[in-house]
Amino acid sequence: MAYIGPEPNPGQNREVDDISGSFNGSTTAFTLQVGGTNVSPGSANAIIVSVGGVIQNPGTDYTVAASTLTFTTAPANGLSFFGLVLGQGIDSQTIADGQSPTMAAPSITGDLSIADKIVHTGDTNTAIRFPAADTITTETGGSERVRIDSSGRILQGSSTGRNTALMAAQAQHQIEGVGSNASSFSIFCNSTGTAAGAIIFSKSKGNSLGSSTVVQENDSLGHIAFEGTDGSQNRTGARITASVDGTPGSNVMPARLSFFTTQDGSGSGTERLRIQQNGNVMIGTASHFTSNVAKLDVVHGGGGTNNPTYMARFFQETNDQGDDHGCIQLRHEAARSGQNGVGIDFKNSGGTSVGKIDFGQSTVQYRTSSDYRLKEKAVSISDGITRLKTLKPYRFNFISEPDKTVDGFFAHEVTAVPEAISGTKDEVDADNNPIYQGIDQSKLVPLLTAALQEAITKIETLETKVAALESA
Repeated sequence: MAYIGPEPNPGQNREVDDISGSFNGSTTAFTLQVGGTNVSPGSANAIIVSVGGVIQNPGTDYTVAASTLTFTTAPANGLSFFGLVLGQGIDSQTIADGQSPTMAAPSITGDLSIADKIVHTGDTNTAIRFPAADTITTETGGSERVRIDSSGRILQGSSTGRNTALMAAQAQHQIEGVGSNASSFSIFCNSTGTAAGAIIFSKSKGNSLGSSTVVQENDSLGHIAFEGTDGSQNRTGARITASVDGTPGSNVMPARLSFFTTQDGSGSGTERLRIQQNGNVMIGTASHFTSNVAKLDVVHGGGGTNNPTYMARFFQETNDQGDDHGCIQLRHEAARSGQNGVGIDFKNSGGTSVGKIDFGQSTVQYRTSSDYRLKEKAVSISDGITRLKTLKPYRFNFISEPDKTVDGFFAHEVTAVPEAISGTKDEVDADNNPIYQGIDQSKLVPLLTAALQEAITKIETLETKVAALESA
């Protein structure tokens, strides 16, 4: 017979505690014990039972299940009892520490009590342990690898749970090790189709296991947090959060993604980028600031030392040549002959458009606001020629393009139209780097027009005088 623990010697039988005191003519089931400890014979044939001095027929007069003896007919009050578990039977006994239980295809009925651990045969440093109440661990190489503690938490690589900053509590599953290999996990999927491994975050609004209560707008659906210790506790440096972004319904779950980072010197993270449920992207803002919603909003509301010089920069670090290697391409599929698409629209703080770059299928035009309703204190230019004569046009090449000669001006010399100039002559930054001046040559057009009109008027006057002299 199969056995667990030391094999009983043949003839080493065990007398069962007397149960006749419970005979009352109605009770049929009784617990078998030896010395006050439950015993499981294994089967009815592994125990000899006598009632009132009569040996009972196993399987007919009585049956055995675990440590319970059940009579077919309830023994009457006053009858005697004798039971003897045969030596080849199996009982649910406590295995002493240090003993090596062997097993040959056993069939165990009842509990198996282990004082401390189950050790792998021939590999004594591999074991399953019960180090404390409601706690189970696994060991390999003599070291604990996985622990399930009394709270149901799974601790891998460490016996101590750590608080996370995001949840302000211990995680239900924690992996801790030394080095990236000991503190990582991977998911492999083998499939001939498009299937792949997945990490899935799911939320129900209910407060019980297995609930399917609909979530609501702005409910978080899941987080990916990146944390580090500050010497005493964990701090969240960055995170990605998915949230409900709209009204959930049958087969509908609108959601957005938010990206948070923590600025140097700050104790908390700030949302930097948001991708809404409709695909609109916002950088530096959590809401659109105009009623005319854009696919991309970029906002910076700060100042001081953290105020950026530019909202965006585009670099092309290759030496590719040709018209198809620019940094930015604007394309408007709806632009048709005679109908321009707006490439760039410039607006002031009040939301009024102050200029646009439009383009059609074959042309680009640059527009600045010129509506009379936007202007006041208008006077005619009367000294166009005088001011024009102060301009000093040159032919030159830029130092970065020695083989390309162009026409233009030196910005600091264009005093006739100061609004066309940006910057100050010979200006430098705090590191003594040059801050170069610029010129908007389109602002010279009104002066050129006024000067040309004055010249035309003078020419027409002279022509009239010449014609009069010729006729005289």
